[in-house]
Amino acid sequence: MNHTSLSFCYAILAGGKSSRMGRDKSLLTVDGQSIIERVVDNIKTIIPQQDRLLVCSASKRYSQFASENINYLDDYLTDYQGPLSGLAAALQFLRDNKQLDAEWVFTFPTDTLLLPSQSFNLLQQSIQQRPSTEMVYLAGERDHPLHAAYRVDIAESLFSYLADGNRAVMKFIQQLEHQVVEIPNEWHDYLNFNTEDGFNKAIDAFRQD
Repeated sequence: MNHTSLSFCYAILAGGKSSRMGRDKSLLTVDGQSIIERVVDNIKTIIPQQDRLLVCSASKRYSQFASENINYLDDYLTDYQGPLSGLAAALQFLRDNKQLDAEWVFTFPTDTLLLPSQSFNLLQQSIQQRPSTEMVYLAGERDHPLHAAYRVDIAESLFSYLADGNRAVMKFIQQLEHQVVEIPNEWHDYLNFNTEDGFNKAIDAFRQD
């Protein structure tokens, strides 16, 4: 299976408040390019159709893409209620735009130096090995459920979960038929960061890889 035979969209989850960082993590720069730009540019190498690229950014908009037809999505819930709210917005969009005929939504956060192209094949191969799965995510020293692929038809389950007041990502995943993909050891030190110190350490590890 290659990416042309898998019907999917990509959702960038960039709607967090970045409270521990103190500034928008999406706008941190790596070699002169913001994280959101490098992620968008990289996803375009996987899926060039712009209508299949979703940016779940709450109320944020990025001037870097002013000339592009970006699909910005407000969170499904108001008041920054976590990443599942961004995922739910993507699933709602796909349910309302059935012409996209997407079976999967691949998600990618902006608090990482990993690129979507590095994880895409791992996630896709896992789907191929067990087609009945409802979601698959990366894990190493800890779980990374936003580096993931979710089957679009879990939408109603997620909407109900959120309506009941639930927000925990891993608790929701435990309700799904899911798979875990172990990441290469060299990714551990730059897969995720939440503070300035963590970002600086991730940059050092990334440049040594």
